[in-house]
Amino acid sequence: MKPSVSIELDKKAKLLRKSGKDIISLGIGDPHFPPPKPILESLHHLPEQHSHYSDSFGLETLRTKIAASYDGFTKDNILITPGVKQGLYYLLSILKPKKLCILEPAWLGYAGLADYLKVPFFAVNLHKSDWIENLEKENFDCLILCSPNNPDGRIFSEEEILKLIRIAELKKASLIVDEIYLHFSYTTSIGFSRFAKRKDSKIFILNGFSKSYAVTGYRVGYILSADTDMLRLAELSQQNLATCTSTLSQYALLNFDQCSDSILYYFKYYRENRDLVATELKLIEADLPNGGFYYFLDLSKWGINDSDKFCSDVLDNFGLVLIPGSSYGSGFDSYVRLSFCIDRKILIEGLSRLKKALMIGDVK
Repeated sequence: MKPSVSIELDKKAKLLRKSGKDIISLGIGDPHFPPPKPILESLHHLPEQHSHYSDSFGLETLRTKIAASYDGFTKDNILITPGVKQGLYYLLSILKPKKLCILEPAWLGYAGLADYLKVPFFAVNLHKSDWIENLEKENFDCLILCSPNNPDGRIFSEEEILKLIRIAELKKASLIVDEIYLHFSYTTSIGFSRFAKRKDSKIFILNGFSKSYAVTGYRVGYILSADTDMLRLAELSQQNLATCTSTLSQYALLNFDQCSDSILYYFKYYRENRDLVATELKLIEADLPNGGFYYFLDLSKWGINDSDKFCSDVLDNFGLVLIPGSSYGSGFDSYVRLSFCIDRKILIEGLSRLKKALMIGDVK
């Protein structure tokens, strides 16, 4: 199985720091904030049951609260999983696609899990103007996408969503939608769940708390689906693989609905970080990501076409971690992913190093 490039580079950065080198990482998508106070405070008031198994579907109270944030769903439409990755693993294991389609550029975990499960897959390039037409021409029985997208922050419009659902329905294909960055939508965003309420819907929503509540280490995600039979099969997988999601983490998140002030603050802070990157790198409005934590920068505008070499050089010469575009699909060799979900002072220093590497402005 292929390693996760972003995780491997993050490990390398930590080792370099331990050795005494000054390293700044704009690579990993891990919010720098502490969890909201209601979550931290709940850790001091955990019931005795927190150290024991929960129901394999997840705590009923937590599932009920999650469902309440979606129109037309109940706790029976929620399976709590140890992160989005595990939920995706369950779905691909159960669906057993004969031909999986991934919309790229895409988070590297989709292809990684498909490889691991020996699921045949191909990609459709979202950066092509005729990507919808290309998708219509292809044969597939399962489609994976992310909105807002990792790595380029793309948000699918309502028109695009309806076209995607229609294409999937015509092909009788399942549609897996990763919405882990939905809270970080800087322009108008429509969740796919609005179109997934019918019992016969083959739309599966993946979401969780990691990004929006700054609890990546708690490992709490969930699958939302109107198809309770499929959720039951996913629960059976969970029973045999993980038993349940960490009960301690689930109890810690029971007050997630009391965190709106913190969530809004995180959102505004990262939106300002996004705008700062654009200012420092002299980007135009079309370059701004509509959501998420990342820029997907095409370095060819600075005369660089090999981002793998660039990322290696910039780490060695400037102590800066970026993720090469080749990690996110084919045809992105001149791109890098830059994460801005970090403290602003560190971001400013990281951008200064990047500007030196790219010889932007007065820092040649």
